Amino acid sequence: MPGDGWGIGEAGAVAERRIGRPGWALIAAVALSAAGYAGLRLWDRWRDRTIDARMNDYQAIIQRHAEANDLPPDLVRAVVRVESGGDPRAVSRTNARGLMQIMPSAEQDVLNRRRIERGDLFDPDYNVRIGACYLRQLIDRFDGDLYLALAAYNWGPTNVATARSANPELSGRPLVERFAPDETVEYCRRVLAGRPDRLPPRAR
Repeated sequence: MPGDGWGIGEAGAVAERRIGRPGWALIAAVALSAAGYAGLRLWDRWRDRTIDARMNDYQAIIQRHAEANDLPPDLVRAVVRVESGGDPRAVSRTNARGLMQIMPSAEQDVLNRRRIERGDLFDPDYNVRIGACYLRQLIDRFDGDLYLALAAYNWGPTNVATARSANPELSGRPLVERFAPDETVEYCRRVLAGRPDRLPPRAR
């Protein structure tokens, strides 16, 4: 699933997609690329500020749905940031959609368990609602282990459950780092980024 670590080519493509022609962001990306390392550092800082500004637009939504699912809002915000960089129209190569990059199968799993009317995954409120519910389900399924839950969010719960069943002696982080794809390992590290590895499962 796409994260916020965009290269210049990806950032330019996003800018062009949004406005239908090369825009100032694309021009800035090319110019800063030509400036070498210093230009890339400037681009990184500009990109981070842009992402932070977008993320702030959705903070109230993130806060509401995180609290409704007994999740730390900063954890949900981190998932949004890594998944989409705060772009509500983001679509991955595997057809994951919106702020939290929800796969249709994950959406259906949540709808099967919750009394939620199907909506539009490109709608920020609906997307974060589904994503927060799904993340909570995964945390509960994997007994509060955030490494396993986040790996399941990125790699798929069946893959994580299979690896866990075959290696019951390994806890979450060692299991993920040994058996998950590199993309998933990096995803977990970026989302957690110094946060605790565990949350208490919610009482059923």
